[in-house]
Amino acid sequence: MTLMYKSTLCHLHSLFEGPASISGFCYEAARAGVDIVWLSDHDTRIPGVNRYEHKFTGYQFGTADPFAAADVYWEQVEVTCTEADFLTSHAPRTSLICRVTNDGDEWGGASLRLKAKGNYNRRPLISRPELILDLTTNIDPQSPDTRLMITIHLTQTPPEHQPISFSYIWGAPPKEHDLLWLPLPAPAGENIRLPLAAAAAQLGIGREHTVLTFDIRLESRKGRAAEAVLTEIALETGIVDPYLLLQTQQEIGKEIGRRYGVDVLAGYEISGGPMHLTCFGADIPFFPYVAGKKPATEEIIAHVSDHGGIVSINHPFSPWKRMELTDRERWELVETRAAEFIERQAYGARLIEIGYPEGRHGFTPEHYLKLWDLLNLAGLRIYGIGVSDAHSNVTWEKGNNYANYIASPDCEAEHLVAAMKTGRCYMADPWRVHGRLQLQTDQGKTMGEQQKGGFVSLVIDGVPPGAELIWVRDGEEAGSDREEGGRIESRCPLDRGERFVRAQVRDADGRLILLTNPVWLG
Repeated sequence: MTLMYKSTLCHLHSLFEGPASISGFCYEAARAGVDIVWLSDHDTRIPGVNRYEHKFTGYQFGTADPFAAADVYWEQVEVTCTEADFLTSHAPRTSLICRVTNDGDEWGGASLRLKAKGNYNRRPLISRPELILDLTTNIDPQSPDTRLMITIHLTQTPPEHQPISFSYIWGAPPKEHDLLWLPLPAPAGENIRLPLAAAAAQLGIGREHTVLTFDIRLESRKGRAAEAVLTEIALETGIVDPYLLLQTQQEIGKEIGRRYGVDVLAGYEISGGPMHLTCFGADIPFFPYVAGKKPATEEIIAHVSDHGGIVSINHPFSPWKRMELTDRERWELVETRAAEFIERQAYGARLIEIGYPEGRHGFTPEHYLKLWDLLNLAGLRIYGIGVSDAHSNVTWEKGNNYANYIASPDCEAEHLVAAMKTGRCYMADPWRVHGRLQLQTDQGKTMGEQQKGGFVSLVIDGVPPGAELIWVRDGEEAGSDREEGGRIESRCPLDRGERFVRAQVRDADGRLILLTNPVWLG
């Protein structure tokens, strides 16, 4: 039986978070010959899923955080002038005052950047965000030597993957022809409303972008002084229907994908529970969070399963990502994590992220493989996937860049999920492995299927010079073969183990470039 595989980049963050863009992922997928880009933004970042995601409103300087989850703060950036002062006034209301003066004929100034801890200030343009300001300035709109700029920073664009931005300007217009800008409505006090999505559309910026940060910048030259007083700022979200927003992301993704010759699917990463879990499926309802209650992992996974989907346990060592650990402590944590998952039967999950060729959170690829093997030695029969968890479009030719090669006749989510549920998929580095794998037993079985006795054969073309295939049986190496002419052919007996056989390939530098899912024994 010859299986046809659809190569799929999974666990990608874009439109609801940034700084990556859908275009950037599609561009890189096309370069690598990958068929599908499967997006999975955090569900808790999608406006309307829970109470945090559209509440950046009514912030006054010096008052409480409007998110109830993260600090809102400002920072001084890009100071290029002779003098710059930022000070706070508390009468009659708390305000932030910025003053700049720049000598000479060139423009100079200073910027105030507003952000929130955890990047909760970010908003997708498709949610129709409006920036609302209580702002005054002493700048004359006819002045040739002073200006006020409010710059909206958006996500990355291919091929260079540089972020795009546009500005509202009051005062002297810029001379730069490549600067995207609009006139700022008169900054004369309360309720200056800036409809960011409409402005972006007017400037020819696509709907796929996300508002990352916004700067308020004062500039002057020839010794002129400029002042602005910011008393209040709000970011309101016009659309907070998560189903409509996810559907819109899917539509935009399909449109962009057609330009690059790849397909795009939109899922999400369930992030409001004890662990992060990627939900793969078609039209899976969002998990119904209850305010003030963290749901159990089993409850979340059952919700997805009941609606025909499948869940992967993401980055299983993330609880220790900020800890300084010795090598011995890491191996002990592998055993600890395995014992937890075995006791809880992996909380009902059928997939786990183990394909990290560069490691993750301080744990090496060997730690992830050991965890996986321990789970399957205990009889869990859980399948592995390889991901990047990318929030950026850059450095795809290295790092954690696996695609999953899923046995499916097409790019429909239902067919891809059906194959993932039965383990008919393998993971590989698409920049280093250019052929497709064929793995089959002497009885016609493949990954995810069971056989007693006999042998399994593997053929893979398009591997780099010096690559080596290693068979792993019940967690131990069980033979190897090297590449010849860009091709590896190998076989492994199945009558000497009890649980599973899988294969892995390393390149000449030792980088793990391919992992199969197991053939079950017995």
